[in-house]
This record gives sequence, C-alpha cells and structure tokens, in this order.
Amino acid sequence: MDNANPQDGSKIVLHTMDDDLKKSAPVPSAPVSSGLSNVQVPPAPKALPSFVAPKPLAENKPATMATPPISSTSAIPQITIPEINPLKRRIVVISTFIAIVLVVFGLGVGLFFWIRSQSSPAPVATPTPSIEGSLSPSLSTPPEISLVYPPSVTTFDGAGAVIEYKASDDLSNVLASKLPLIAQEGKAIRILLRQTDSPEGPRFTYLSNVLKTMGVLVNSELSKIMANPGDLFVYEDGGNYRLGFVSSLSGPESYASLSEGLKTIEGGFLSDFAPMFLSANFQTPALKKFETNVTLSPNFVNRYINLVNLPQNNLSLDYAINKSATLFVLATSKNSMSHVINLIEGKK
Repeated sequence: MDNANPQDGSKIVLHTMDDDLKKSAPVPSAPVSSGLSNVQVPPAPKALPSFVAPKPLAENKPATMATPPISSTSAIPQITIPEINPLKRRIVVISTFIAIVLVVFGLGVGLFFWIRSQSSPAPVATPTPSIEGSLSPSLSTPPEISLVYPPSVTTFDGAGAVIEYKASDDLSNVLASKLPLIAQEGKAIRILLRQTDSPEGPRFTYLSNVLKTMGVLVNSELSKIMANPGDLFVYEDGGNYRLGFVSSLSGPESYASLSEGLKTIEGGFLSDFAPMFLSANFQTPALKKFETNVTLSPNFVNRYINLVNLPQNNLSLDYAINKSATLFVLATSKNSMSHVINLIEGKK
C-alpha cells in the first residue's frame, strides 16, 4: 500500500506484519531465465524480528502450602451395619435373660442366708461340768453336757484316748474290744468314755457312773470320800491289759484315820472290784489278806493282794492312798500301780 507524504509528496510505503512474513519466506535461488544471463537476483532481505510483548511481572505473593483436594468419599465415612440374623438375636435375648435370672437368684440366696445369720441367736459357751455325768437315762444324776475333755486328776502317758459307746452297750465288752487298740506296753493311758446317744447329745461320762455301769460296787464308806473327779486308765503289762483308776478324795479325815478305815473294809474289795479285771481268769488265794508294800514310795501307803492268774503271775488287786489323803489309786497289777505312782510323783 502506497500513501503520499503530505509534506513533501513522497510516497510512504507501509509494510504490514503479513507482508514481512511473506517476504521472509525462502525464495528458490534458481537462475532467472532472462536475457541477462550474467545478472543474478539479489538475495531477499532478511525478515525483521517480530516484536513479542513482554509478559507482565507476577506479583510477589507469599507461598502457600498446596492443600490436597478433599475427596467427597473420604470426608464422611460410610458405616454399613450388618443385618442381625433373627435366630442369633433370639439366642442373645434368651442368654441375657437367663444370666439376669441367675444373678438375681444368687443375690436372693445370699440375702436370705445373711438375714438368717443375723437373726439367729449367738452361741452360748457351755461351761465345763463340775458334777458327774450320767451314763444312761435311768440314772438320776443329769449327764454332763460338755464335749470339752474333763480335766485329769493326775498325769498320764500321752493325751489319752476316747472310747465311744451307746447306752444299750455292755461297757465291759466295749472296753475289752477297744483296749488292744489304745494300750501301750509299760504305759498308763487315760481313757475317756463318751456316750453318743444321749438325749442331750454326745457327752463324756465321769468315773463314778462308769464304775456303776461296769457293775463295780464301791463300799459306802469309800464312796463318801471319793469326789467326782477321777480317771480310768489301762496299762499293758506283758501283753495283758490291766485296768485301774485314780479318784480324788474329799473329807475331813486325816491320812492315819483314812488308812485305818480302809483296812477295815478292804476284805470286800476283791469282790467289789472284780469287774475291773474284765473277766480275766484268776483264782482267789486261800487267804484273802492284803499286805503292805513298804518299798513302793514313802509318800504312799500301798496295800495289795496277789491273785493266782495262770499262766501269768502279774495279776493282783492293789490300792493306795497318798499321805496328804487327796488321792485313791486302784490297780490290777503291781507294775501298773508302781508306774502310776511314779507318774503322780513326777518320776517318769
């Protein structure tokens, strides 16, 4: 496009960017077939560099951490509740019900026993009896009601042995069958007899009623001074079981008067105390006379009578009292009498 310059009338050639782009396209340099063979076409002028507008400077903004996109699926988790099988639901309900019933039942039982224990009266301690007990209901003396071991009147070997029986039993037969189980050679073992079928319950029987039940006849003069406390014992002597007892004495009599009084009644002792031999086979001597054993102890007076006991010769009826007149000892052999007196004096 040619335009005239208004000042000097010259022409102003205007070039557009399109014209420049077209001119910048390469033109083949083949020779022009014209009359001027020696004239070469001048090379095309180089294309002017295109103007590229600069990019505006970016604003200096503070750097921020890129926040990852929040997925809509992760924002609210989806919870799927499985459907409960009706059969399982029924089992759970029944099991829960049974557990509740058992808990309530256990609490009820515990509460019942607690209330019962609170309402029951406190146990009353039974004092140790100080009077003799009864062996059978036919006796007038009330039976002892304590199961506490009655205190012994002297020292024996060991703690003692308990033999139980019933009112209908033959006490002599009971003793004969039990003595081999409790007796010890050369030792005096205390025997505690306990009646198991008493109306008031099991109770120990004191010496006085034991002797009555066995059929022992205690002379009235001796019975007056024999106090209730007493102990039955067994002594094994060469394989033979010898019974005896130790009884407390009470009364105003002195040793001298008591000794003389016993001498006047000792003639009947052999028949009176015959049940103490437990049906041992023996023969009474022709002269039923008691002798004094002066070698036994200076603290005791010991009177005895030897009995003929075949084939053994260690059977006798011995009785003794101490010089303080507090104990009466009866034995069925010399060895058992000597052993018991040694125990009383603390020599064993």
